[in-house]
Amino acid sequence: MSSRQLPADVVEGVLSRLGETIEQQLRTTGENLRGAVRGVLEELELPGAEPELRTPPPLARAVTAIREGRGQVPVLRSLLAGASSLGARAALFVVRGGSVELWEATGFEEDEAQSGRLAGRTLDADEPAVAAVLADRRPVALEDDHPHPHPEFGQARRPEVFLAPLCVHERVVGLLFADRAQPDTPLDRAGIELLVEVAGLAVERLVLARRMQTAPATPPPARMSGPVSTEGRAAAPAEEAAPPLETGSDASAGEDFALMPEAEQAEGEQSPEVEDARRFARLLIEEICLYEAEKVEEGRAKGDLLERLGEEIERARKMYEQRVAPEIRNRGDFFGEALVTVLAAGDPAALAR
Repeated sequence: MSSRQLPADVVEGVLSRLGETIEQQLRTTGENLRGAVRGVLEELELPGAEPELRTPPPLARAVTAIREGRGQVPVLRSLLAGASSLGARAALFVVRGGSVELWEATGFEEDEAQSGRLAGRTLDADEPAVAAVLADRRPVALEDDHPHPHPEFGQARRPEVFLAPLCVHERVVGLLFADRAQPDTPLDRAGIELLVEVAGLAVERLVLARRMQTAPATPPPARMSGPVSTEGRAAAPAEEAAPPLETGSDASAGEDFALMPEAEQAEGEQSPEVEDARRFARLLIEEICLYEAEKVEEGRAKGDLLERLGEEIERARKMYEQRVAPEIRNRGDFFGEALVTVLAAGDPAALAR
């Protein structure tokens, strides 16, 4: 039986209709799948993004610890700990008259040159590097190719040394010695210098605040006979004294040995209480300038310091009002004066325009 072939036009028509049918079915199936997926996604509870937890870098943690120190000893030990966190062995020396005596140190416990025994060590104040720091009140960095010899107090020599002055009321009362904890790891000189500056401001603020709470007529402070032992220290007792920095200040409050130098009152000058209040206000504002340097620069340029730094200024004002007696505050707007002279760099329009 012979097969019968369909006409070509019939075959083409069947194939065309079949293609249209398949295409329609594919479109319908795709739409159904997309709808089903949307329904599943709408019912699916996706967990929210976990907040990113960032650990502050060592420098930020060290600055915070120094700022929050409630006494001179916590502040200065936070300074040493901060320098250590930046990769340094650190020793804090007290400047008394012509001597530079060790107070405390960290990082030298395994130093083969001195086997952890540093108590009673001194630096030669006439050494060129030490003398330069004391005279110029500026840090000095020494490397192996530096013409000045590295200061020594019994420690093993490292290829880099950094000396920074601890200044209180524009006077060098201490010297921070830092060298490399690891011989091949360079020091963070800028970070260490910042920590020393923060510590100086914190100590001065603490001393001023304590002095303003002390009665005018008080006996002179007792002098400590020598520096404190440095290595393997235990937790400090509450009554532990701060380093015996020679400043001639009143330290009758007992917890800390005051670091602020006393200046004789010249004729025509304000009373010591007023000068203390004025200096305390300036210190509070100087701390804002140090910790919020970028905001301060932007605020000065745009004339909106009061708005930009409102929270920081309010915290400083509250501390000022807590520490300065009302009868002293009534003698002048010393806090407002500091806002203009320090925060606004002498331009009142920078506070608010």
